[in-house]
Amino acid sequence: MPTLDASDRLKRLPELTAASITVSPTAAWQTTTEVETWRQVVLTTITDRPAYRFLTAKGDRIVSYADRPQAQRSFTQAEAETSLRTYLGNGKTFEWQPTLKAPDQWTVQRLYTDHLPLYHAALNDPASTEVYLSSRTGEVILETTRSSRLLAWAGAIPHWIYLRAIRVFAEEWRLGVITISFIGAFMSVLGIVVGIWRYSPSRKYRNRELGPQPTPYSGAKKLHHYTGLAFGLLTFTFILSGAFSLNPGRWSTGSAPSAAQANIFTGGPLRLAAFDSLPVLPNGAREVEFQQIAGTSVQRVISAPSSTSSLWTTLAGQPFAPPSQPELIAAAARAVPGSTVQSTRLLTEYETYYYDRKYRKPLPVLEVVLNDPAKTWFYVDPSSGLPVNRYEWSGRWERWVYHGLHSLDFPGLWQIRPLWDITVILVSLGGIFLSWSGVQIGWERIRPRRRLTSPRPVISPVHQAGD
Repeated sequence: MPTLDASDRLKRLPELTAASITVSPTAAWQTTTEVETWRQVVLTTITDRPAYRFLTAKGDRIVSYADRPQAQRSFTQAEAETSLRTYLGNGKTFEWQPTLKAPDQWTVQRLYTDHLPLYHAALNDPASTEVYLSSRTGEVILETTRSSRLLAWAGAIPHWIYLRAIRVFAEEWRLGVITISFIGAFMSVLGIVVGIWRYSPSRKYRNRELGPQPTPYSGAKKLHHYTGLAFGLLTFTFILSGAFSLNPGRWSTGSAPSAAQANIFTGGPLRLAAFDSLPVLPNGAREVEFQQIAGTSVQRVISAPSSTSSLWTTLAGQPFAPPSQPELIAAAARAVPGSTVQSTRLLTEYETYYYDRKYRKPLPVLEVVLNDPAKTWFYVDPSSGLPVNRYEWSGRWERWVYHGLHSLDFPGLWQIRPLWDITVILVSLGGIFLSWSGVQIGWERIRPRRRLTSPRPVISPVHQAGD
């Protein structure tokens, strides 16, 4: 599906200057009149002004400006236009489209529906670019082009059954995809059983033209038989893993630490008073993320679109010393009450459960294995002191029954490019041939047939005496 490239968005933001920041994160939060603490806060530029973008504990988004105390919970189209012109730069023209009060084909995900209504602008450019802006934060949140929309229709939309008319009913869509996947998996099993049953290694079937054959079929049925024997099992696992991608029965706990577990590493509930000082910004800063780690208020400055650094500093700009490895191991044990540490490792490269095909997860990472009933494993970034992943037994099983079977990201394969790409393409082509031959058989079965218009001759039966 079309998305807004994170590095492209960052590149279009103006640089933040220390002189323009006159409000601390704590003072900005107090202007929102929220009772609880924030869940996330980022200093960025909104409508050409430095602003803190807060995510509340309830999931609401609130903007509070950093140049003077002023909170804002919604933005008009005219206000959002300032952000759009900054994003587009000079020389680009656009036309406003009707405001979206309900999602369209490209904004059906919750990532965008939480920002409704959405302001929609079409650019007058050869790529037929369209841009969507949030009425909650006044920011550009999505960009689509003619090519990205066409690719979505060729890939993501049919693959996920992501038609707007269906996808807007999120839970019904989820249950429908799970049901279709299980039906498809059952049909695949039937096909595999029949295909093996009807295959004869001794070539017992007789064909007038070809002689002994291992299959009784010809034409599309023969192609379907052989393709099913070659790709039937992969088709079954692919369809079944599609159901597991939506966590049927909510059986998997996933890979993210719970809020309570994360609090152990951050040092408990957020201390608002610790963020009551102005951040120190180096030259080139475009955004600043604020966090609490082991009870200390810290910040991470993002200066360049390609920056993936997780280097945290204090709000005064001094180096932050993260907790030591023994402290992180003890924190992991406290995150699961009643558990003890079974083993620890410092991983310097990706492995079976801790990996990333886009190479964005931090390395090295500390693996902590606990002996609790859920068999919890923590992966903690020692450079920040924060957990990256948490797997219980169900999450590790999900890594195989969903990610492994659906994406073929098996160890020793996903790291080798283009071998992984070639494998996925060949398997996909096998699935295409298997599906096409099945459709061809069905069409031959139900297609209309021409009726004979000339009368058939009547043949009288011949009887003999005694009949």
